[in-house]
Amino acid sequence: MDLFKGDFLKSLVVLLSGTIIAQVLNIAFMPIISRVYTPDEVGVLNFYLQIVTFITVVATLRMELAIPLEKEDSDRYIILRFASRFAVLFSALSLFFVPFLSWKEDFSFALFWVALFIPLGALLHALFNIGMYWSLAQDAFKTISAARLIRSFSTNSLKVIFGFLNFGGVGLIVSVLIGMFAAVAVYAKDVFRVFKLFPYKKGSVREKELMHKHRDFRLFNLPHVLVDLTRDLVLASIIVSFCSTHDYGSFSQAYIVLRLPLMFVGEAIGQALFAKLIKLIEANQKIGPFVLKLVAGLSLVSFVPFWLVSEYGVELFQFFLGADWCDAGRYAEVIAWWSMVLFVVSPISFLPIVLKQQGSYFALNIIRTLCLILATVVPIYLNNQIPLEDLLEIVALTQIGINLLLLVYYGIIIRRNDKKRLV
Repeated sequence: MDLFKGDFLKSLVVLLSGTIIAQVLNIAFMPIISRVYTPDEVGVLNFYLQIVTFITVVATLRMELAIPLEKEDSDRYIILRFASRFAVLFSALSLFFVPFLSWKEDFSFALFWVALFIPLGALLHALFNIGMYWSLAQDAFKTISAARLIRSFSTNSLKVIFGFLNFGGVGLIVSVLIGMFAAVAVYAKDVFRVFKLFPYKKGSVREKELMHKHRDFRLFNLPHVLVDLTRDLVLASIIVSFCSTHDYGSFSQAYIVLRLPLMFVGEAIGQALFAKLIKLIEANQKIGPFVLKLVAGLSLVSFVPFWLVSEYGVELFQFFLGADWCDAGRYAEVIAWWSMVLFVVSPISFLPIVLKQQGSYFALNIIRTLCLILATVVPIYLNNQIPLEDLLEIVALTQIGINLLLLVYYGIIIRRNDKKRLV
């Protein structure tokens, strides 16, 4: 079995064709955006996105992941319809919490609109994820690439325009929402083509059967992802509370820059691998050799870039983003190796889903989150004046260790799976 032959390579090339262009656009716009927005304004956007991402996961109950697992389009559409209805309902309900936020004396009219954008952002992100997995099930990799490309171009273009108009953090948020809406429209076009083929039946017996069949996504995967997101929110909240919005903006920018390869190339590889491994398992074939080659390849190609950041982060960030982002460069040097490990591990993080090991993975992920929280809280408890750079170093070392343990865990469940295969 060759990693770079067959349908996997074809689907990967199609996905990468759009995602790499989107990544180039992000990188091309970033030096402009970083010079028209301050670290404080970027911190507002990134904290907003943390909240939106958390709500998005609950809004779909992670049922979008079940769409590619079904063989019949009728069953896939039932799951898509359920996830979409729940997303709309959950987002609508969350609107009722927004007026309560305005009761605070220091809550400005502008911040009220920022809070109002949270439900809308959650809904658009939820529909984007649902559409992406529907396209994966249809092998519509061109659609996924097109959606990412349109999202990247529209979001970045609007960020620049609103930046020159001095819209501040609100302008960043509005740019993201418009870009996401454009991407959702791309997916919606394909979904509407089959809308009339599978009319909605209230209280459908088949819907109940499918919800029961894929209940593990609600019972295990949903809590697991919420634990992941809680980890990110805790770290963000601590930085904002004990340091400043400027520090969080600098850290989050460094974190995002180092995750660009993961968010685009790594994510595309993961999605293509997801579809490939399902087919291998259905064909009763081993997946171990395939995954091993992928991990080795990602490790080799990522070593030099992340090493350069670990040594010359400050110089690179100042040159690329501007003088205001010196702190981001220092933080990037600290978390570079942590980011490399995430780049290697994240594309295969869905293995417990495919291999039906979500229960054990959830327990391991709780330990992972507790380690990060302890690595963050304990140093601050011992010294509430600890520099953020020192705190991040402790957090990074902890997360590198736990992610390497995750690789060992993946190897164990893959080996157990392959022993059951005939080939």
